[in-house]
Formats: sequence, C-alpha cells, structure tokens
Amino acid sequence: MSVRTVNKKTKIFIWIIVSISVIGIAAQLLFTQKVKSALAEQIPENIQLEYRDLSTNVFLGNIALKNVELNTSDGNTQVLADLMAIKGIGYLSLLSGKTAELGEVYLEKPQILLKQQMGDTLRKKALPPESASKLAIKKVKLDQGSLIIRNIETDSLVLEAKTIDLNLSQLELDPKPESQQPPFALDSYEIIAEDLYFDVSPFEYMRWEKFQLNKEEGNILNLIFRTKYSREELTKRTSVEHDHFDVTVDQITLSQPDILGATGPKLHAPSMEVHRPIITVYRNLLMPPNPKIKPLPNQILREMPLDLKIDSLTMSDGQVNFYKKTMADVAPQQMSLTSVYSKVKNIHSRGEGMVEIVAKNQIMGEGQFTLEYTFDPQSLDNSFMAKGSLLNFDTEKVVPFIRSTLNAEIDGTINQMYFTVSGNEYASQGEMKMKYDQFKFVALKKDHLTVNKFKSGVANLLTKKGDTKADEDGFRHGQFKVERDRTRSFVHNVFRNMRAGMFRTMVGSGKER
Repeated sequence: MSVRTVNKKTKIFIWIIVSISVIGIAAQLLFTQKVKSALAEQIPENIQLEYRDLSTNVFLGNIALKNVELNTSDGNTQVLADLMAIKGIGYLSLLSGKTAELGEVYLEKPQILLKQQMGDTLRKKALPPESASKLAIKKVKLDQGSLIIRNIETDSLVLEAKTIDLNLSQLELDPKPESQQPPFALDSYEIIAEDLYFDVSPFEYMRWEKFQLNKEEGNILNLIFRTKYSREELTKRTSVEHDHFDVTVDQITLSQPDILGATGPKLHAPSMEVHRPIITVYRNLLMPPNPKIKPLPNQILREMPLDLKIDSLTMSDGQVNFYKKTMADVAPQQMSLTSVYSKVKNIHSRGEGMVEIVAKNQIMGEGQFTLEYTFDPQSLDNSFMAKGSLLNFDTEKVVPFIRSTLNAEIDGTINQMYFTVSGNEYASQGEMKMKYDQFKFVALKKDHLTVNKFKSGVANLLTKKGDTKADEDGFRHGQFKVERDRTRSFVHNVFRNMRAGMFRTMVGSGKER
C-alpha cells in the first residue's frame, strides 16, 4: 500500500473523528440549551425552580441539578435537595409521545416542607392535560430525605419524618387511567423512615422510632401514643370528660402488606402482630360527661375510610392499666389487666363475614379472664355476641379500685364464672352462672368511707340465701338485661353486662332459665 493511500485513509479517519466530535459537541450544547429552556419556560407558572449548577450528558441521557430549591407561589410547598438527577432518558420513547421512559430518578438529601388545609380532603383534584403521556421509570431512589407537613392555618406540626430512604423499581405512572386501578404500578418498593411524629388530635400525638415497609413485610418499632398534656393540664383544656393516654408498643409487624388502593387508602395483609403493648388510661369522672355517642366496633370498621383487611391479628405480652378519679381528695386507684393476649380473625372494613376476637388476661395478676367477642361490620344494627369466663379470682386486689369507683367493697373468691351476652346498638341481654366462696358485699355512702348498713345488709342477706339455690354442680344461674349507655365504649358495655350478671346471679332465684 502506497504512502499516498495511507495518508488518504488517515485523513478520512481524522475527518470522521472530527465530524463526530463536532456533532457530539453540538448535540451536547443543544441538549444542554434545550434542558435549560425547558426548566425556564415549561415549568408551571406557580412553581419557582432555582439551582446552582446543571450538568448533562446527551449520549447517556443524563441530567443533574445541584443545590436545588423548588417553591410554589402560594408558599405551601418547598423542596430543597443537594442533587436531583435523571439518568437514561429514552429518546425514542419521547419521540413516540406515548410513554416517556427513564432509567433512574435520584434525589440526594431532599427536604420536603408542605403546608396543608387540614380536613380539606374533598377538594377536587386538578385534571391532567390532554397531552400528558405515561411515564415509566426503572428505578426511583430517595436518599436521606426528610418530610415536614404543617397546618396552614396554625403553622403547627402535623407530620414529620426526620429521615426517609425510598427505593422503587419499575414505576409506571398513568395520569389518565381508563380503569379504576391506581394511576401507578410498582414492581417492588422499600420505604425506611426514622423518628416519625404524627399529630393525632388537639390532645394526642404519636411517635414511631422506625418504620420499614416493602412487599414482603412491614415493621414499626417503639410506637408511642400519648396525651400532649399532663393530667392536670388536660383537665384545664377540656370542658368535658376526656381520657388521658400513655401507650407504648415495642413492635408491630405485618406480613405481605398490600397498600396500593384503587380508590383510596388501603391495607391488606395475611397477618399482623403487636408485641408488648402497655396501655395506661386515666379518666377524671369529676368532669362533665362527654355526650358524644361512641360507635360500636361494627360501625367503626364500616365507616372507616381505609380499605382494611387483615386475616389474623395477634397481640401478646400486653398490659392495660386503668385509673378513675371519682373524688377530689382521693387518689385514683389502679385496675390492671396483665398478661394480655388476644387474637382477632377476619378484620375488614369492606369485606364479608364475622370478626372474631379472643382475649385472655389476668385481673391484677389474679385468676384467668377470657372474652370472645364476635360481630359483623356490615350489620347496620351493630349486633354482637360476647362470651366470657373468669376462673380462680380472689377479689382482694381489686377492693381499692371498686371502693373508689363503685362505692362498694367485696370479699371472697370467684371459683368459676361463665357468661353469654348478645346485643346491639341500644340494649343487650344474657345469662351467667357462678360458683363462689364466702362472698361478702359492703355498700358505702358517697364519701367512699362510711358503710351503708341497709344496702349492705339486704345484699348480703340475698347473697347468703343464694348459697342454698345452687345447682348440683354448685353453680348459681342468673339472667339479665342492660340498656347500653351509648356515650360509653364497647368495653364499658361488656363490663356493665358482667356487673349486671353478677348481681342478678348472686341475689336472684339462682335457677337456670
């Protein structure tokens, strides 16, 4: 090959390289200019976007913005981020106009601040433009983010997550879905958030130490639900009776959670476990009663905005401490349910079938109390069935609580007690049978100290006579009817039925109906 031929080929090769470089540089410059123009001209007028540096790569389809600040003109949304990056833009998909394809969207240390009108959930959502196309992103990653939501009227904190990490894969967004399915689809996701705060009500708040959720499982660690104020301060801030709460839960776990609802919030899971819930409730009965009607579990689930379905919920190693203040100068006494275990089957707000609750615990560390409670959320009369038993219970430890709340004292041992209650929104009726030893009843006057001799004498006379009216197995039987106090919870309703059953069983005819 001659020298002239080699030189000619070299020149052609150099010319090709130079041409490609020039085209590449031109394309890069044009691409960068187009991105800048789009950021300046095509962002909605109500959004202001500022950034310190812009870098692009036309060949890889990458765009990166550093030190980003985004604000809405109403001042209700602000996003700050060290880096916002888009990688792997699909040029062919953009030219087709049907679906925009991206390889990755990445946000580094985004700080999101939102201000919302609380309770304004019925506001009509803006419709997407007719030209809006579908968006497919292979990967979305949010690294070391944070979120704050404040009340637009009071500027008070509504929700805060101090650290959020988010990973999504195969995200597809359809701004105009033709079906009732969610406007997005996901192949997999993982959310990890730490140090979360929720403003539950004007009086209560909730915190989570850590929250983790993916398609396989969900975890909440160290949940706290508390009243914002001390017992004394709460009394000053309320005009009617309002319980003071202190609740802690070590861990809540979910298996295979499904949260992608079609028309609203959703939570479906085969199982849920609540580990070591410790619940303390203080009630000041010196305050005027709250006249608000308390719904039964049927209505609570039926009217829940969340599409809820959990096949099995288990609560273990729990404790419930309950205090009632009935006299200004008398310290409230404690009633505790210890070693609390419960299992709930078929919890649902939109489904079918009975919800079945089985709870087992001890009262003040004594005896064994078991309660079975079944109901259908779709029952409009809120009907229910309850069955329970109490075994080997020495009343000594509950005397201070009963003295301070019921103006009475009791003494003796309940060897066995069984009851069945059926009812609805307004009333209930049931049967009970009891076997007890040396039961004694002392009625007190309003000062909780002086014995009401007349009431005590009548009750003990009837109880003593009742000892001779037991069946061949030593059980006395009683029947009872109770009108429900609709301003009290369903738990109060169950114990009110038990109290009526015990009284009718001890002082009634003692015969089985």
